Amino acid sequence: MTVPEETRLLELLYEARDQDKRSAKIQLNEWLRTDPAARQTMTRLLVDEHALITKLRDDVLSAILTPLPTHSPQRRTSIRKQKEKTSIPAIAALIAFCAFLAWLALGSRPEKQGGHAPAPVALLKEELDAIWRDPAPASGTSLLPGTLHLESGMASLEFASGARLLLEGPAEIEIISAMEASCSSGKLLATVPPPARGFTIATPSSRVVDHGTVFGLHVRDSGSAIVKVLQGEVDVVTPKRSLKLTDHEAASVDGAGNPQPAKAPDSLFPSIENFNESIAAGREATATRWQAASDAIARDPSALLAYHFREADRSARSVRNHARNAGNASHGSLVGTGWADGRWPGKRALEFNGRGDRMLLRLEGSNTAVTLMAWV
Repeated sequence: MTVPEETRLLELLYEARDQDKRSAKIQLNEWLRTDPAARQTMTRLLVDEHALITKLRDDVLSAILTPLPTHSPQRRTSIRKQKEKTSIPAIAALIAFCAFLAWLALGSRPEKQGGHAPAPVALLKEELDAIWRDPAPASGTSLLPGTLHLESGMASLEFASGARLLLEGPAEIEIISAMEASCSSGKLLATVPPPARGFTIATPSSRVVDHGTVFGLHVRDSGSAIVKVLQGEVDVVTPKRSLKLTDHEAASVDGAGNPQPAKAPDSLFPSIENFNESIAAGREATATRWQAASDAIARDPSALLAYHFREADRSARSVRNHARNAGNASHGSLVGTGWADGRWPGKRALEFNGRGDRMLLRLEGSNTAVTLMAWV
């Protein structure tokens, strides 16, 4: 595997195991199922981790099974503390590792007919003014095989195979598997990377088989369709015959399945650039609303601490308390931790990487109760 591929594999492993992200599990399972090199790399990672866990386990058992000597109370307390420091992290590591092995053994097992419910095969990544016919999915939702009805707006889907679809409503699409979907009406733009080569979209009168490309598809209510390749190559397969399309070529298929070359402007299909620009504009508007709400909290007389993390200088080692009655000692002082990009464009956040990373502050006075609001 290349270095970027191994890095991506580690990222998926971390997201699936430590963050319990369902979408990462789906992508990781599909990658391991189809790529022998990925399986070999994963085996090496597990062997390395197993050796580490074995040593930790032996240390834990040794600490647990060693009887406490009948020395003074002070000596007994010291030994007990040493055991606690040794055993708790190791036990936690063992639990995490065993849970991961259980997930590999059970969670990634192919579903059997009549057995467990089918696993999600796609993810609703983002939406733009999307209105769905019930049941309405939410952004970030993992999607099972089934039909989606987008009444209006736009939505992006990411399949476990890596294929991505940008839908424009009104549209009706059935998710069949990680490698197949069916569109009965609507417009879409498909981006299919090499690992998802062979990804197929069916229409009422044809099947579009991708060979690693970007293509647009417009399916009319009558069942006829227009396909245009923006980059790469696809096969348009109908009961009548097959037609191969390459860069900037288009074809129309009538309701009876008769394909023929055609001309179609790029504007006929959804635009990723326009979609991303609109998403960014929506985020900026949301950031403006967040800033107004944060300022209102800071002005509240009961607010003791209000850290907005808007410091412009990445080298700053202090964090301002924006609360109206903030004292000088309540401004934060950074130890170890550094700055990272926050939720909104131009906004900062704190990144904690080690156990020694922290922000120090002094809060004067006493309180019977406090409320903390934070985004992590």
